[in-house]
Amino acid sequence: MSLNCKDVVKGSCWSAYLFLQTMKLLILSFFAVLVATANSTLKCACTAESATCVDGSCFAKDRGTCVSVAYETEAKKVVQYKACQNRSDTFDVCKEKYMFINTADNEFYLRSHTECCYRDNCNHKSIAVPAESPISHWGCPSCFKIGSLHCETKMLNCTQEQNLCINITGTTTTDSKEKDFALQGCATSTAAVLKKGAKLDNGSSTFYIDTIDVRHAGTSRLLGSISFVLLIPTLFVLLLGKFQY
Repeated sequence: MSLNCKDVVKGSCWSAYLFLQTMKLLILSFFAVLVATANSTLKCACTAESATCVDGSCFAKDRGTCVSVAYETEAKKVVQYKACQNRSDTFDVCKEKYMFINTADNEFYLRSHTECCYRDNCNHKSIAVPAESPISHWGCPSCFKIGSLHCETKMLNCTQEQNLCINITGTTTTDSKEKDFALQGCATSTAAVLKKGAKLDNGSSTFYIDTIDVRHAGTSRLLGSISFVLLIPTLFVLLLGKFQY
C-alpha cells in the first residue's frame, strides 16, 4: 500500500498514513496467527493403550485435540482412556460425545462419554459416564456374533435415550486373529456419526466398522406383538360364546 499526499485532502494525510500502517500490521498479525496455528502441537495426557503414548504423554499435531474417554463396562466398571487426535485422522472421535450401543442380553455393550479439549494437558482429569435412562416402549432387532457377518435377531427394548436401530459389520481381533463380526441393536443418536473406517472400543475390545446402517427405532413391531397377546383372551371368549350357542 502506498499513499500520495497530493491525492489527499490537506490536513488528513497523516491520519491516512497511520491508518494504512495499522492495516499492514493487522494483516501481518493475522497471517502470523494462521501460520502459528497451522503448526501448533498440543501436549496431551495419554493412557498406555494409546499407540503414540510415551511416559504418559503424546503430541497432537496440525491443530489436533486432546481426547478423554470414559467407558462403562457391562459390570458397571468405568475405564478411563486418554489420547491425542490429529486433524488428519480418519474419524473424529470428538463427535461421539455420549454413546450407548447394546444388544440383547448385553452380548455387546458400549456406553461411553468422550470429551475433547485444545490446551496442553487439558485432558488429565478423569471424566464420568452419564447415568443410564429407563427402558422405553420401543425397540430394535438385536444380535451379536463374532466369526460371521450375519446373526439371527430378536427384539430388544431400547432405553429412552436410545432412539436409533443400528446394523454393523466389520472386523475385530480375537486371540491374535482378525475375525468378522455382526452387530444389531439399540443406539443413541450420536451413533449416526459413525461411518466406515470408524472403530468401536468398549474398553476391552476394538471393532472396526466396514458397513453400517442406522435407522430410527420404531414401535410397530413391539406394539404389534403386545396387541396380539392382549387380543388372544378376547378371541378365546368370543369363540367360546359361539360354541355355547
